[in-house]
Amino acid sequence: REGRKPPMVHVRQSLYSLLEPKKKKGNVVPREDLIQALWDTEEFIDENTLTVNVARLRQRLKQIGVEELISTRKGVGYLIMEP
Repeated sequence: REGRKPPMVHVRQSLYSLLEPKKKKGNVVPREDLIQALWDTEEFIDENTLTVNVARLRQRLKQIGVEELISTRKGVGYLIMEP
């Protein structure tokens, strides 16, 4: 276990890595795409799980002085904004 990241840290890092490339195109990443990419499982994943992880990622970004980087497109998904 030494050197392995806790699952939620991995999810937040993966979430950012999925959103970041879309920044150049200004594309919204659909919630369903993020859920499928982050939790590659046949089990039901509540959409609130994604919402909570996005909120945690936003908190982490705020701690390093990066605010309002992730924009929510209600009912659609998320978008990385220009800093």
